[in-house]
Amino acid sequence: MDTLAQPLDQMSFSGLYLAYKAAVIRYSGTWSKKRYDTYKAQLDKFIQEKKLKPSTEAVGRDTTRFSDLLPPP
Repeated sequence: MDTLAQPLDQMSFSGLYLAYKAAVIRYSGTWSKKRYDTYKAQLDKFIQEKKLKPSTEAVGRDTTRFSDLLPPP
């Protein structure tokens, strides 16, 4: 990590993360509770059909705090 180039944009950061599998669904456009619920239902259906066992609840904009995603100053 010491030899990696440092980003010019302070909003960018790199780090080491443990590997894990994740079920995700992507959509574009504006965020709304109705759209979130629609896509979450699709994701839940996929997880159920594939007999996957989620270790946590789905995370969406309503539960994610941007400060959790930013590196310390």
